[in-house]
Amino acid sequence: TMATKTDGTVWYWGRNYYGEFGNGSSYGSAYYNTPTQTQGICVTSTTGGGPSYTTSTIGAVKGNDASGVGTSVGDSVTISGVVHCQNYSNSGYDFVIIDANNDGITLFSSTSVNSYIPTEGDEIEVDGVITQVNGLIQIKPDNIAVLQQGVTLQSVTISNVLDETTESQLVRLENLELVNGETMWPTNGNIEVTNTVDTFTVRISGASGLAGTPTPVINFHLTGIGKQDDASSPYDEGYQIYPCGIDPYCDIDISTTLNNETISVTDTGLAYQWIDCADSSVITGETGESFTALTDGNYAVIITQGPCVDTSACVFVDVLGL
Repeated sequence: TMATKTDGTVWYWGRNYYGEFGNGSSYGSAYYNTPTQTQGICVTSTTGGGPSYTTSTIGAVKGNDASGVGTSVGDSVTISGVVHCQNYSNSGYDFVIIDANNDGITLFSSTSVNSYIPTEGDEIEVDGVITQVNGLIQIKPDNIAVLQQGVTLQSVTISNVLDETTESQLVRLENLELVNGETMWPTNGNIEVTNTVDTFTVRISGASGLAGTPTPVINFHLTGIGKQDDASSPYDEGYQIYPCGIDPYCDIDISTTLNNETISVTDTGLAYQWIDCADSSVITGETGESFTALTDGNYAVIITQGPCVDTSACVFVDVLGL
């Protein structure tokens, strides 16, 4: 039996019948009970000891064949990018990095690596293996190093489709409404939304900031990360969006009309508050769709529609007879 110590020295014990101990003797009958150092032999450890990683780019490892199968699956690579949005996993990693070329990839792991906590704006370097799960190209990390923090994010791409081009990209879908009128976002579930032309699947993970919160009461815009969940080849469907956030679709018509001393709104059926433009003070009790001035002045109306608030232009009223 032979073994090495951490200092590289080689030690032997047992029977040296075939000269395996390297001490110049063989075919001996002696049995060495105590480990003895072999002279003149030293073991030098090699660097690494794990897989060899090829430096690459996100765009270079995201290729697919005609069936949507990743052409770099199984490759061990080193890539870098900036964390966008949030980590969608409560126990490991499910987040996206996007590089300066606006190419993105999902980083997925069931456990944390190097104790890294994903933070939006971190530029990280990742050693890992390219994988594909239900059509989605991912990298399974072996090592993660933070290169810098607070890096500027890529601009959001406004889109009216979810497809291969939106996979692991920061996209925005506009003027959406719920297909089935749910009042709460699910936890680890899907919701269908539509822009009245196409229908999209929104995936809400348990770690999502929207999980278990009320859904919007009016139309909304949704910014998120494009994903895919297609269980069989060809991988050309099952596209989803994981939300980063939502904001209301505000479409208030703030135009008004003037008839003698009365100003009226064009967009009816909402909430109103008339104000005096001289000092932007609220005119007590004037909350209707029209306002009749009693004195000369400039007046405007604040219009509220759910979370949306806008103010009309000031209109001068010349009160007759004064």
